Amino acid sequence: MSLPDHPRIGQPPAEGDVVRRLLHAERSGALRTYELRLRGGTVTTTVGRPERKFAIRTQTTLVPATAAAHLDRQVAVLRAKGARLLADDAEFPVAADRRFKVLPGIEPEVASEVARNLRAHRRKFAMLDKLQWAAGDDWDLLMWSLVRAGRVQPHRDVELWMLLADAALEGDAITVMDLASRIASLAELYRGRGYDEFAEALPGCDAATERLLWSAYLDDRAHVNARALELSPALQRGLWLIRARAGDPVPEAIADELATWLRARPRPFTPLEAIDGDAFVRLDVPELLRRIDAVKCATLE
Repeated sequence: MSLPDHPRIGQPPAEGDVVRRLLHAERSGALRTYELRLRGGTVTTTVGRPERKFAIRTQTTLVPATAAAHLDRQVAVLRAKGARLLADDAEFPVAADRRFKVLPGIEPEVASEVARNLRAHRRKFAMLDKLQWAAGDDWDLLMWSLVRAGRVQPHRDVELWMLLADAALEGDAITVMDLASRIASLAELYRGRGYDEFAEALPGCDAATERLLWSAYLDDRAHVNARALELSPALQRGLWLIRARAGDPVPEAIADELATWLRARPRPFTPLEAIDGDAFVRLDVPELLRRIDAVKCATLE
C-alpha cells in the first residue's frame, strides 16, 4: 500500500470549481502556497509550501450565494499581505529538499538568541512567543531548523517536545527518529518539568509523540520501520497503532494488545487520524477496532 499525498495542492479542478492559487514569500524568506477552491457553497483553503510534503486544509461552508464573495475577500486579504495571484494554468513550485537547517531570511544572531531563549524558558508559550518574534508565521520552520542544527534538544525537555509536535507538519522522519530514539522514558521527560504524569494518546505515548511519529511515518514509512527497534518498548507499542492506522499489517498478538488498550479508552485523549483510501479521516474507537482487525496477521513478514 502506498501512502497518498494529502491534501495535495494543485489538483485539477472539477467541473464547476472556481480555483485561485497564490504564492507568498514570507518575511523569513520561505515560500508559502495558497489554493482556494470554491465548490457549490464550500470554500476549501489549502496552505502549504514547496518544501512541505503535506499541507493544511480548512473548509468553510456558506450559502452558495455568498460563497463566491467570501472567496474573493480571502484572495484580496492574501494579496494585501503581498501574495501573488498565479495564472489559472500555473503550477506551484516544487522543492526537492524539504528540510531547512538554516532558515532563509533569519540573521544568525537572531537565530542564536532564539536558541538561547528556548533553552532558558520554562513553558512552551514563552518559547513560542520568541519564535514568532523572530519568524512570524514561519516560527515552525525556525523551530525545526534549530533542532536539525542541534541547537536545541527537544528530547531532553518536554515543553520543547510539545512545541515541536505543534509544528509536526514541518517534521521529517530522520529528525523525528533521531530524537524519539533518544527518549528512554516519557515519564522521566515529564517529571523533568515537574509533571507527575501524562495522558496516553497511544499505548505508551503522549499526544506530542503521537503527532510526531504519525507525521514521520507519513514522511518516510520505510525509514521509521528500519529504525523502530531503536525506540523504547513503550514507543514501539505506540508505533504499532500508527502502522495499523496507515493500513499496514500488525501481528495478531500485538493487534489484540492494541484492541484491549482502545476498549479501555472509549474516548481517546486525542482523535486519531487514519488513512482511508486516498483521504485522511478521524476515526472513533469502534472504527479503529475494525481497522486493527482488518490488518491483523498471524506473523509479521
